[in-house]
Amino acid sequence: MLENWMWQKEILKKVSKHYKTGKPLPDDMIDAKIKLRNNFQATKTLNQIMLGTTDLLLYSASDKKQLASYKKHLA
Repeated sequence: MLENWMWQKEILKKVSKHYKTGKPLPDDMIDAKIKLRNNFQATKTLNQIMLGTTDLLLYSASDKKQLASYKKHLA
């Protein structure tokens, strides 16, 4: 929730600065950053689904045969 307000241009300008000069990020860099915000979102979502599925399969396996079958499919 809290990271969503960081994508507002005015906020990024206030909190960003060059480590030597102290100047805020230029407008074109901020615009590019905002434009690329949702890149790879689908890939990140699929990764989380895979991790959750793996967790459920590993921890819900009731016997060694079931777990061995799952490991066979991973290979």
